Amino acid sequence: MSYGTSVSSRLMLMGLAIFVGSQLWGLDLVRDGKGLVPIVVPADATAVAKAAAKELAHHIELASGVVLKTVSEEAIPGGEEGIYIGPTAAASELGLLVPGDEPNAFVIKLVGNRLFLLGDDTDGQPFWILHNNRTRVGTLFAVYEFLEQHLQARWIWPGATGEIVPRRETIQVERWDQVGRPAMVHTRWRDGPGGGVEGWADPAERSRFINDQARWLRRHRFALGRNLDVRHSFAYYWDKYGASHPEYFNQLPDGTRRSDPLHWGGSPRLVAMCVSNPDLHREVVERFAAKPVNPGRLYVDASENDTPGKCLCEKCLAWDVPDPASDVPFEQRVEASKRAFAAGDKAWAKPLGSLTDRYCRFWLAVQEEARKRDPNAIVLFHGYANYVRPPLVAKMNRQMLNSFVPAFLFPWTDESVAKAREDWLGWAKAGCSMMLRPNYLDCGHNLPIFYARRFGEEFNFAWTHGMMSTDYDALPGQYATQGLNHYVVARLSNRPGTPVHQVFDEFYAAFGPAAPAVKEYFAFWEKLSDGITPEQLDAAAEPHGLKGNGSALYADFYMLAPAFFTPEVLAKAGALLTQAEAASAAMPLCAKRVDVLRQGLLGVELTLATQGAYQSYRRDGKLKPFADALGTLDSHRAGMEPLRVVNMNWLYKWELRHWDRTLVRLMAQAPGERLSDPWQFAWDPDGVGEKLGWHKSEFDDSAWSKIGTEGTWEDQDLGKAWAVAHDGQGYDGLAWYRTSFQVKADDAGKRISLLFGAVDEACTVWLNGERVLDREFPYRGNQDSWQEAFEIDISRGVKVGAVNRLAVRVQDDAGAGGIWKPVWLLVSDPAATEAANRLENGGFEKGEAGWKRHVVRGAYAFSIDRTQCRSGRASARVVAELGDNATAKGIWGRWHQQVPVEKGRRYTLVLWARTDPAFAGRIRIFFTGDKEKKTRAGSLLNTNGVWRQLTVEGYEAAGDRAGVYLNVMDGAGSVWFDDVQLVEELAQ
Repeated sequence: MSYGTSVSSRLMLMGLAIFVGSQLWGLDLVRDGKGLVPIVVPADATAVAKAAAKELAHHIELASGVVLKTVSEEAIPGGEEGIYIGPTAAASELGLLVPGDEPNAFVIKLVGNRLFLLGDDTDGQPFWILHNNRTRVGTLFAVYEFLEQHLQARWIWPGATGEIVPRRETIQVERWDQVGRPAMVHTRWRDGPGGGVEGWADPAERSRFINDQARWLRRHRFALGRNLDVRHSFAYYWDKYGASHPEYFNQLPDGTRRSDPLHWGGSPRLVAMCVSNPDLHREVVERFAAKPVNPGRLYVDASENDTPGKCLCEKCLAWDVPDPASDVPFEQRVEASKRAFAAGDKAWAKPLGSLTDRYCRFWLAVQEEARKRDPNAIVLFHGYANYVRPPLVAKMNRQMLNSFVPAFLFPWTDESVAKAREDWLGWAKAGCSMMLRPNYLDCGHNLPIFYARRFGEEFNFAWTHGMMSTDYDALPGQYATQGLNHYVVARLSNRPGTPVHQVFDEFYAAFGPAAPAVKEYFAFWEKLSDGITPEQLDAAAEPHGLKGNGSALYADFYMLAPAFFTPEVLAKAGALLTQAEAASAAMPLCAKRVDVLRQGLLGVELTLATQGAYQSYRRDGKLKPFADALGTLDSHRAGMEPLRVVNMNWLYKWELRHWDRTLVRLMAQAPGERLSDPWQFAWDPDGVGEKLGWHKSEFDDSAWSKIGTEGTWEDQDLGKAWAVAHDGQGYDGLAWYRTSFQVKADDAGKRISLLFGAVDEACTVWLNGERVLDREFPYRGNQDSWQEAFEIDISRGVKVGAVNRLAVRVQDDAGAGGIWKPVWLLVSDPAATEAANRLENGGFEKGEAGWKRHVVRGAYAFSIDRTQCRSGRASARVVAELGDNATAKGIWGRWHQQVPVEKGRRYTLVLWARTDPAFAGRIRIFFTGDKEKKTRAGSLLNTNGVWRQLTVEGYEAAGDRAGVYLNVMDGAGSVWFDDVQLVEELAQ
């Protein structure tokens, strides 16, 4: 029996060389359910060899139920039969050598009754591929080759449910003589923004997922055999050379050399280079020569930053050639770009057309400089942005590696795919080596978008037209919904050229009798995904202030998704999974795999429900339904964590752009200590309660009824009893509530208040027999005051360290009535004195003195409000006015002032803010001038009419001025600010 002979001829050349001996040998590893040989590792086995032995034993156990013993070579007699893993002494004695010039190469050879699996290894972590791990793992790859070819092992996703190993009673090797290596010397799948702990309910499950995913990548032979990482090479040049060598950087239309202020705010990391400058060529070569990235050969990464080419200096322009695809005549392109730049058009460089030939001359010039040091120098670069099209004139060579970034994301339209193929072929024809480095794998969030077939076809196209390596950005880790996409990418990276339908069949086979239903399930998503057009994405994105391209497809796709993944669509998909569940019911492992898909679909439904609740919040300001939806979603995801098929951090980080979980939970927290239920209660239809002293501290209410404060009296037993006794009529009139509470002695001197969630309709409040509030209805003309919270400052009348008696008389003239939301005791530090507060007029008692208004974007009204305040007699109000467009992001208005501070001193900013119940935006507080050159910030959402405290700490003054900005952003409604104070922190 020979192994691997069906692999394509290209793969034979690039990845596997198989030599079959003429002598018939054989070795039984397992026979009739019994293990016959040990797994032998070197006496000083590396981590790679140990991992390889463990992987082999694990899969043999999956196949046969037998656990083969692993032993050290020094513990067995010489010549003992067994499976020898890694650089054993026995392998050395037989002269078994791994090719020394091929990273991760391996040898599999059966010699008599000994099977040898060894490879090109280095010491290091075997599986941490996601952490830029460059450990060579040839022995591990030898084991995986054996498992794939001999045991037909497949790995559809990470974790136990993704391991596919057919059962067998006997495992026998008759002959094997193979020298091989991975198909590509560099296969990388970046983890992108998904490696953190946020979003995981259990950090231990996060670690297990990361480890299982890294193992899954290794099983598919992902490895960085040579360092072919192509980065944006000049990201830190401005910080280093901006002052000393401004000539290294692009000349903008206004004649300045700086980062484009219209491109991401002029980030220095995104500045484009003056690529015609020979001093820049020499500098980048010297940089890589000083710190080689690969031994024995000079590799120079000359990739432009993450930006189009933009230099308008005469020399760079002279390197350009006319672009026949441009709508702007070549001789008019510079003036057109200047006009666009002056008009503030972010795409002002578009009239320049394709700058590929300019950049090719740059890369060739860098290579010429590098060859002065190493005649075989390699230059790496990105084919990207306005240099993604192939050159029209320039001729490249094989010592130039193009990390080609196809110019599309999602959807995979015929037009975009054809364009990418045309560009790929053009670059290959120009003579350079090719790496596939797409961004389209980022897309889709956790939605079941489907591109597996089209990706497979394009991958195999690239493979047959010169592809030598891959670098994917990025790995979402959404196996429960995009598992087939992920599997096709991984499988073809290991076995390029494999027909796509064959890879599909491998995946479906893992579901056993449910395979037909699962196939139909993914075909359903394929049809839906193929039917989505760029125009539809634009239409879905527009209400959110987005465009249906770029970040909307990876960072914000869950916001667009409800337009396509409707309840009807999800119901149809769920019905297909119901068929799969029925078909797999008798096979537990297959049923578990189907359940992975089911849990993934449930996660989609809850994600979309949460987005719906978020949109409702943006319209009406009601935060609780959104908070509840987030809680339900997160509970479901926590339950999925042990399956290890979803990268929760990937989802969390993209959702954080709009769903600030920490802030939502903060806003949902209880504002203080609740006055517990039940309260004492009595009807007062004749209005005699006050005359009888029901408000007094000493009044004995022990004979009264009991009532709660989380519902109107009509909804509670005593209200229902009243209605029964009065011909079904609910009670309207006066009624009394009484309770008691204590304030700790430690809280003496602090501000003490009572927060009423809502009272329907009017009320009078007594504390310790003293009237502290008369609240009429409608309160100050507000017809909604029956459902809004209000706060009473009781600092002067409260007894500290003693019992306080609270009495509330409620007057309800129609409909439901009573204290129908909880009452809270709030304790806070008193406002800073005017002398201690560095801010001028922090309580707004002097009107707008010291404060300035600023509207960045949108329509805002500013005023000093003397009807609403937390303390004193005034507060500052900001009203965001959006008309019908209450969900628009990007609007921004603020109060602000500059404050004198002392350099090196530490300060804390404290303020109180209140929103109207319909506020749909965000309060963002900026505190600038910190010595770390960053803006300290804090946030609040809708406070539902309650004053909430916000504190910004950790500030150390860099100079003698600090900026305080009270921002109201991203939505309509009213916000009030009061008791804004900047105080110096006391030395510890």
